Amino acid sequence: MPIVPIPRDLVLPNPRGLLSSSIVPEKGATLVEEIRCYGLPYGGLGFASHILTYYTLACLWHYRKPLWPLRRLIYIIHRALAGYLCNRCPEIPAKELEYTGFNYATGAISLIFTVALSIFTMVKCANSWQLVAIASSKLLLSFVSGVTALHAAGSVASFSDYRLLKDWQEHVPTEMRWLVLTWLGMFPAMTGLGSIVHEHISSDHALKMLTIYYFSMMPVALAIYWRFSLQKASTNTPLGRAQNRTHIGFALGGAIPVMCLWYGDWALGIMIQNVSGIRQGELAYLSYIYVAAKRLPMFFW
Repeated sequence: MPIVPIPRDLVLPNPRGLLSSSIVPEKGATLVEEIRCYGLPYGGLGFASHILTYYTLACLWHYRKPLWPLRRLIYIIHRALAGYLCNRCPEIPAKELEYTGFNYATGAISLIFTVALSIFTMVKCANSWQLVAIASSKLLLSFVSGVTALHAAGSVASFSDYRLLKDWQEHVPTEMRWLVLTWLGMFPAMTGLGSIVHEHISSDHALKMLTIYYFSMMPVALAIYWRFSLQKASTNTPLGRAQNRTHIGFALGGAIPVMCLWYGDWALGIMIQNVSGIRQGELAYLSYIYVAAKRLPMFFW
């Protein structure tokens, strides 16, 4: 059988190039392209993801199972909110976290996937310093979430920590101290986000309204939270006040980075004209893998 020569002008596809353009993220020249490269959750999707992340952390700080029937969610809400408005709240028990190898494995997988994906996209997509700063805060939050999950899984292994499940209001969980890292990530993230917002706010009316309303209401919300927190602390026994106030301080200290993250979610969604945050395209998998891995600690048993 004769061999048919290949025409010289025939250009064969490069498998490596196809892989690079379809799966592996590449640096973007514009804000939209760069955000797509990072796979950062933003808009409604990012907002919902951060709510679930901090809800999960709150449960793990108190050694409670994050997955609920409704009664567990009611218990968390009463203790977090209504408890500061009344002296006695209905006792609706949430199920206590158990010591299982499944929790260790789930926490480890979540930590490895979220941190590795954050580092991978930062290496591949680093272009403007603003988004590098924002991505670094996501990396720290992923680390805090994963390490808190592992720490909580290990804490219930010892009797001394497990005993504290019976009276967790008088206890400042050591897991809450990981919140310090969220502050370290908040400053560069807000600096980078502020720089991007400054470039777009004069030409984007929706972004301007979001910024004005959000930061006008943020101090009011924090002041109300602090006032009712102190009122609740004053009703406790004298020996418990210091611990309760420390607990409140950690919670309030964590609330500020949370509110900044929420602002960043909506601001990025407005600037790239995708408020829902629903991703499409070849690199959408980055965002969905990240969000899914972040949710794994919710299945702690």
